[in-house]
Amino acid sequence: MDEMPNDYKTAGILMLVAGCINLILVGIWQRSFLCLCFPAWITALTALGEIAVGGMILSGSKVPQAKLVSIAGIVGGLLSLSMMAVGLEVFATITLGKPEVEEYLNS
Repeated sequence: MDEMPNDYKTAGILMLVAGCINLILVGIWQRSFLCLCFPAWITALTALGEIAVGGMILSGSKVPQAKLVSIAGIVGGLLSLSMMAVGLEVFATITLGKPEVEEYLNS
């Protein structure tokens, strides 16, 4: 299976959008409350990871750890209190778990 499945591309787009939402919300939280606490930094780092992996997926790279990054994005979305980002990440995780995508990543 040489061609990238559409579900894999969809997961990359979802991860990219969710990462941007998380990063924006963390920036707002940190600026408005001067919150430099641990969960804010963890959320920012997971958001950057989501953006990086989403970009790698869209550029055509195989990222076997994409599902793990998506699950970390769910935790980051919960810490930033963003239900939209959590929903996108859950959908990305479900999409990455489809048999076609797993077969593509394992080939």
